[in-house]
Amino acid sequence: PMKPFLIQYVEHMQRPNKYLAPFTGSIQWIIDYLGGGEFLPSNFIMDFLASYVCDSSSLELACESVLFLLCGFDEAQLNQTMLSTITHHTPAGTSTSAVVHYAQEINSKKFTHYDFGKEGNNEAYGQDDPPEFSIEAIKVPVATYWSQNDWLAQPEDVLRFLTKLPNNYATYEVPFELWNHLDYLYGIDAKTILYPEIIKNMNAYLSTLHQPENCI
Repeated sequence: PMKPFLIQYVEHMQRPNKYLAPFTGSIQWIIDYLGGGEFLPSNFIMDFLASYVCDSSSLELACESVLFLLCGFDEAQLNQTMLSTITHHTPAGTSTSAVVHYAQEINSKKFTHYDFGKEGNNEAYGQDDPPEFSIEAIKVPVATYWSQNDWLAQPEDVLRFLTKLPNNYATYEVPFELWNHLDYLYGIDAKTILYPEIIKNMNAYLSTLHQPENCI
């Protein structure tokens, strides 16, 4: 079946990972020490900010700035009435290793396995450097949705991914110039300019599965 897929070329990724990339050798132990292996957890501090800062109209800009710093500026698509709820759950935390992995790929300009260092790589992969993943080996149909203002998936990296993808079922650029990474979930107009396209592609693909030649 057609499956969701994350863009893995991140050479042009914007803040904050772009600025962490030069320090990949030292940030691993710093983040582990501060966060126990979890980066930006949705913890007491975030819940406190959501409840006591974001509910104050005079300080809403501070909450907006955190979201925009992570994903790109798009005030028009931010639902102000949901700001407190969004901040309670965003950022929700991710693996420190995932953040370091992104930073490694910014440096290497490749889509590779995690870099454990020369000794660790030889133990894990039997070679000095981490091997590259093969986009060309992805045979399932892939529908791609992208936008100009997504700091985590920049147009140059999306294009590089698409040129290697052997079974590109559909490609859709969200028709909103400032559409950012979180707008796919929280954007005010997602239900009108994005979700119908996703449903359309899903239905179109499902219809091909019911053709006689695809039935056993």
